[in-house]
Amino acid sequence: MKSDLPKVLHPVCGETMVARVLRACFDAELETVVTVVGYGRERVEDSLRSDFATVPTLLFAVQDVQRGTADAVRCGLSALEDFAGWVFILYGDVPNIRASSLEALKSIAIQDGVAFISMRVDDPTGYGRVLRENGVPVSIVEHQECTDEQLAIHEVNAGLYLIHSDFLRLHLGQVDSGNSADEFYLTDLIAIAAKRGGVHAWTVSDPAEVMGVNTLEQLAAAERWALLHH
Repeated sequence: MKSDLPKVLHPVCGETMVARVLRACFDAELETVVTVVGYGRERVEDSLRSDFATVPTLLFAVQDVQRGTADAVRCGLSALEDFAGWVFILYGDVPNIRASSLEALKSIAIQDGVAFISMRVDDPTGYGRVLRENGVPVSIVEHQECTDEQLAIHEVNAGLYLIHSDFLRLHLGQVDSGNSADEFYLTDLIAIAAKRGGVHAWTVSDPAEVMGVNTLEQLAAAERWALLHH
């Protein structure tokens, strides 16, 4: 992003990206939000505490070393020791996610499995591919782990999930780092869930809503989309 500012604090339509994500959560009437912080944690925490000063259920967890998405979720769960219920897993750099999409994800929740948002894109480069058998999602393969055949798949993982806390606590420990990035991928839970309660995918109608922001060009595109749709 060519800036010392933590990425999630870059603004879209006058509000930080991460604040927009949290606002969607509260608009969807989620009870508690845990923000997992790492780089620039003090600035992120101060910014969110200022933006949501009247919200008592705003919590933080620290991921000291970035070891993958599954590890980030483990850190987040540590702030919810006594919680039992549904857990939405979202990214702080997906600023245009809407409460209505979170509601749609609720509608396909599965007690002993995983619900997630997928999207169909013309250029799937960099995204985890959704593998299906008989029309049912059975796994997600990260881009760098894909075979040539899998690279041709255009349905990809948007990285937004709804999983019950019981399932997470039972199965997160089964995720290992035996991949080319030596990271713990949350996507590994899809294959585990497929052998248990199952996997449900909700395909978003407009992929731009769930696009992540990693560059200034993508930040500008996110702002243009937000101005048109919010």
